[in-house]
Amino acid sequence: MTTDQNTNDPRFVFACALDGAGGSHSVATQTAEPRWYHLDYSPPDTREALSGLGLDTGLIDSLTASRYVEDLDLVRERAMVLQEELLNRNVEQQNARMYVLAILSAIFLPITFITGLFGMNVAGLPGTRDGHAFAIVVAIMAAALAVVVALMRRKHWF
Repeated sequence: MTTDQNTNDPRFVFACALDGAGGSHSVATQTAEPRWYHLDYSPPDTREALSGLGLDTGLIDSLTASRYVEDLDLVRERAMVLQEELLNRNVEQQNARMYVLAILSAIFLPITFITGLFGMNVAGLPGTRDGHAFAIVVAIMAAALAVVVALMRRKHWF
């Protein structure tokens, strides 16, 4: 192959991989990477590309070409399995993080409600004139927290 051929042509990539002609390995790798980066990309028919490259000229025989095709199919399948495995790991990590956030939200929601209720600036709130009102509110929040934690432990949520 000559260097003036279009390096984006998939046949050029296969030719570089098969016989090393037509350019350096880095050119073949640079050409192949954008095409295989997204695995949902549908490459051109490999058998057709290989037959156009070497079967007509006698560079490779049909048995060798079919082995190359099978190897490429296996590599593609392995890459897809690895991609699915990475996706599953990411989903599991995200689920674990969401679980922790849900637990924390359930623990602090009652406390936040009580704090917000007594933080309003309106007349007539109970305990505004009592000196022990703050201690009573803190005790109520601690009791609410204890109840929530006890319920979560009973259900084995953490």
